Amino acid sequence: GKKRKTVKRSSLEEINGIGPSKAKALLAHFGGLGAIKAATVEQLAEVKGIDAELAQKITEHFKGD
Repeated sequence: GKKRKTVKRSSLEEINGIGPSKAKALLAHFGGLGAIKAATVEQLAEVKGIDAELAQKITEHFKGD
């Protein structure tokens, strides 16, 4: 079968406090990384498991992108 191991794991998981399940919840909620990068802290905090502090970390993480 095709090995697709080279797909780099979502850079969301590089953020302290975000594991696979929260990354998955964010991607499911926003439909993709681009939308997550464009989201406000308020919008991010609406996702299950993401509190305001974590939402802030996410926006900081992508700010330099």
